[in-house]
Amino acid sequence: MQVKVLKKVPAFVGSDLKEYGPFSENQAVSLPYKVAKLLISKSMAELEELD
Repeated sequence: MQVKVLKKVPAFVGSDLKEYGPFSENQAVSLPYKVAKLLISKSMAELEELD
């Protein structure tokens, strides 16, 4: 799932036990669905607009 990071996110371990991040503000990243939904639910990311 492609998302745009809205604020700095430190490195973290997802539910799949893989490490993600750190991410910087306005960075576009591709993440597994569960990880992306978590960041979106915490207002740390939003779905990336596709052209």
